[in-house]
Amino acid sequence: MKKLLYFVFGAVFNVFCVFCPLKERRVVLMALHNEGENGALSRIEETLKDFGDYEIIRFNRDELFSSSSGIFDFFFVKSRILATASYVFLNDNFMPFKYMRFRKGVKVVQLWHGEGAFKRFGLGQKTDKKTADLLTKGNRNLTDVIVTSKNVKEIYAQAFGVPVQKVKAYGSPRIDLFFSLSERQKGELKEKFLELYPSCRGKKIVLYAPTFRDDKSSNDALFSNFPFEKWRDELSGEYALLVRAHPQVGGSIPPQDGFINVSDYPSVSELTVVCDILVTDYSSICMDFAVQNKPTLFYAFDLEYYCDDERGFYYDYESYVPGKTVFTGEELIKAVRGEDFEPERREKFLSMNFDYLDRYSAKRIIEKVL
Repeated sequence: MKKLLYFVFGAVFNVFCVFCPLKERRVVLMALHNEGENGALSRIEETLKDFGDYEIIRFNRDELFSSSSGIFDFFFVKSRILATASYVFLNDNFMPFKYMRFRKGVKVVQLWHGEGAFKRFGLGQKTDKKTADLLTKGNRNLTDVIVTSKNVKEIYAQAFGVPVQKVKAYGSPRIDLFFSLSERQKGELKEKFLELYPSCRGKKIVLYAPTFRDDKSSNDALFSNFPFEKWRDELSGEYALLVRAHPQVGGSIPPQDGFINVSDYPSVSELTVVCDILVTDYSSICMDFAVQNKPTLFYAFDLEYYCDDERGFYYDYESYVPGKTVFTGEELIKAVRGEDFEPERREKFLSMNFDYLDRYSAKRIIEKVL
């Protein structure tokens, strides 16, 4: 059924390409991955305003695929807008691309929603033939794939199934935020947060943000492996613990004292500014802490499970991550208390994954593409 819908969308799009003229200054931003207001597309949109009078149209995932928007809107309004755009930026894969043929001269720019190379993704992981076919043929439409470092160009070329010449190391608009905020603005963000959560005042703020697992039972058991009681008994006087569930995990955080559930906090990027320490497992949120030169602990209690053939990593996990790896709750508590974060790993990780650590990535991309 999905394949039929993809085909119909592509067919309608192609008809509009024949009969509707291109609009030279129309830019479509396709937010297929929910990044919030500080994501790459938002930075592109904001920066575009300095480059002249462009018509900017944004498609958010929830609106694009919502049944309330109507079949006519999806197949005829959205496809017509796309068919008449001269520039298209997106932050995830769009499966109807397989059946769409953009006109010559149209720039289709994949920004993706993560930085550097960490977990395998796209065609770089084990993928069924139907999905691989959709991705490979759909990504032929891409004119540019934006990455953060020349060191990961080959990885992204493989993941998207495109020639490496299409992969451009211009930086990540997402991290522009961290270099744009003044110390005063950072202080204001933290004060706004502390007004919402006054129990965090005067404490070091720790964010626990694990990624999802590929099966429901592992997701359901995810938070039962975190030492909440031991943390509360031994660390709660000095450290405030925030917990953020991945959207694909849902509301499986067990209700108990000792932490604050920030799964619904609107901006992940702002959370990383506010927090002092990150505890994660295999989530690319570690990139945000690394570029802000903040410590991360990697709580990899099920590393063997995550390194199976279905997903895995591009590099050896323990030697690659920008912080200390621990495997048990006791090791985690000990590392936090002793501030044993192995910060020397951070510099190597950053040099591997980022050619630019500045606030000009969005500007670079727009100058190169437009």
